[in-house]
Amino acid sequence: DFTCGFLLLAKVEGVAVFPWYLSTPPPAANATIQYWKESGQWLPGVDETASQGFLGFAALFPMYLDIPYSHSVLGMAIIGLLVAIIAWLRYGIGFAYAMAIFLAAISHPVLDMFFHDAYVLAGNRAVSRVTVNFWQIYYMEPVAFLLEC
Repeated sequence: DFTCGFLLLAKVEGVAVFPWYLSTPPPAANATIQYWKESGQWLPGVDETASQGFLGFAALFPMYLDIPYSHSVLGMAIIGLLVAIIAWLRYGIGFAYAMAIFLAAISHPVLDMFFHDAYVLAGNRAVSRVTVNFWQIYYMEPVAFLLEC
């Protein structure tokens, strides 16, 4: 998630928020949603607008995240591979250690697929989205809690 935060701050990835204390979505959220609709990144039937309930990622306030690099298996595979190669060249780590770094990097988006949107390929959020949506199934909370621990 550090990679996600970094890419959000660098404006490589995006977020549209609708805090519960506002009566209408902020103009930036509407602009982001409009851009996603025009570029084919809006997922009809999955993403909902404010009039439909704005059911984004349930955090402190609902948000839609466009995080197809930091939460994609491909994006994290590239980062994991780069870190493993640098560690091999700099510190002389073995193959097993390098594989552990690589697998740890890709395990985050793979596990995220059980809880919320994550992606197989990097890029367009509508192309390779995968989710089981455990975080939206209330009776799954005990299982989700154990998996997150």
